[in-house]
Amino acid sequence: MITYEQALKNLNNVKTLKELTETVLGNAVIERMAEITGSKDLAPRIKETILKNPKGELCAEFVNVVRKVIKAGD
Repeated sequence: MITYEQALKNLNNVKTLKELTETVLGNAVIERMAEITGSKDLAPRIKETILKNPKGELCAEFVNVVRKVIKAGD
């Protein structure tokens, strides 16, 4: 489990979706999405799908979760 402070680390410099998926928070969200599907092994595939289809439902959900985490700390 990561702390809130760890999750927000390096978010100030993020400019692209790819960079967001590579942050501590982005990785944690992707790993959690994989856990929900029943297999942590799917995390790389989920990340790939998010990056390949930035207007897709999976990407929208990823961004929504990231926003909620950030907003929770305000």
